[in-house]
Parts: sequence; structure tokens; C-alpha cells
Amino acid sequence: MANYPDTKRGFLMKGALIELKPSPIVVPIPSITIFQYNPASLSRTITPTGFLGDRINPPATQSDASGGQPATPGRSDDSSHASRPDDPKESFNLKLVIDAFDDLNDNNELGLVTGVADRLASLELLTYPDQTLLEQGLDAIGDAIGGALGIRKTEKPPMASVQLFYFGPGKLVPIKITSMTVDEQQFHSTTLYPTRAEVTLGIEILREAELDAFKNDEKDGPPVAIARGCYLFTREQKSLLSLIGGPIRMLDAALTGADPDLGDIL
Repeated sequence: MANYPDTKRGFLMKGALIELKPSPIVVPIPSITIFQYNPASLSRTITPTGFLGDRINPPATQSDASGGQPATPGRSDDSSHASRPDDPKESFNLKLVIDAFDDLNDNNELGLVTGVADRLASLELLTYPDQTLLEQGLDAIGDAIGGALGIRKTEKPPMASVQLFYFGPGKLVPIKITSMTVDEQQFHSTTLYPTRAEVTLGIEILREAELDAFKNDEKDGPPVAIARGCYLFTREQKSLLSLIGGPIRMLDAALTGADPDLGDIL
């Protein structure tokens, strides 16, 4: 078993789902759902995009007019088009365990009454429309107060909210939740709120092309700009790790071969 470096006692980095909601101020309002326990595994699926040559020439099954050999289906003779037109699509599945044991053991009032219902609600609301009825009601109250004070409301096009998946500095990407399966396993004896549940999430990463769909009147809102920055940061980080990882490992292997003590330098 590998010996991993010791971390600071009591410190544990936790993943999270972050929703950036547009607000009247410049900085968007984040809604953060921190994982109670990090998932034990994360299954990723990377689907490369097709070559441009596959899109340009339709499949050909007959000989050409000059009587030559039949064209290769879906292949372009122009080598300049033999490149991938876009970043690969990436999706992943993860299972989150939610348990009220700690709350019950610590006599946490919220946990004693609702179990894990509040944590489940925070996750489930990520699949609902941008505004719930409660949020719409609060907006209506604010508009009514503004009208009573003589403040005229300016009609602005709605700005979209975006969601981010954070799992350490190596994974900070804009996403959409494609599926959510909730397995409620234990229940409160009187309120019947769940006290333990397992949530399986299907998540798809939004690339730059998908983020363009959030544009409104040719102008990105701050949430979309932040999401695009997170995507580019994560993608370029992969490029940097790939660039420096190979040479450093080769140098470490060479130093170790010459003198095992030298290998400890890297």
C-alpha cells in the first residue's frame, strides 16, 4: 500500500456542488452544497468528438465518375481537416452518502427533527427551475416595497444561473445534473424524515460550446463568465500536468537508477 503524505490533523477537503445565481449586484450569489462525506469513487466517461473529416464528406458507397476506387466512407482527402473539432464530452457518476448519525449524536436540533431532509432538499433543488415559489414570492414582496417607495423597476432580461462541481483544485467545472437517484434507507421514528440516504448523481460537464447557450442578448452574465473561467482553468491544468509530469518522472527514474538517495530529491 502506498504511503501518502500526512495532512494537517483534523483537516479534510470536501467536494461541493455550487450554484451561481445572478443578482442585482455585480458578484453572483453562490449557493453551496458541501458533501457531508466525499464519495469513495468517481466514475468518469470521456467521449472524444469526431474528426472534422467525418463531417465534411458523407459516406460514399459507389465508385466515382472517373471509374476509380470507391471513396472511403466518412473520410476526407484533405489532411488539414483531420483534427478534432471540439473538446471531448465528459460525464461522470458519483454516489453520496448522507447520514444524520453525527447530528443525532451531537444533539443537533435540526438533525433531531429533520434527519437528512435538509441535505437532500439542498441537492434536489439543484434540479428545479432557477426560482422556486418561495424565491418568486420574496421577489414580489421586494417589488411591492420598491413600488411603494416610488422606485421604478427596470425590466431586464433574466440571467441564467450555472452550476459548478468542485472536487479539489483539479476538478472545478461547470456542469448540468442529468440524473439523480435517492435511496432513503432509515427514517426518523416520529417525523419519518429520512435519517440516512444514498444519492447517485449523473453529471455532465458543460464545455464552452454549451456555455454559449446561456448567452442573453449577446452578453454573458457574471455566473457564465465565472463558469467559463473554471472550465478553462481545469482544462489548462491538465495540459500543464501532462507537459511537466513525463519529464519529471523520467528524471526521477534516472536519478534513482544512479543513486537511490538522489531519487528522493524529486
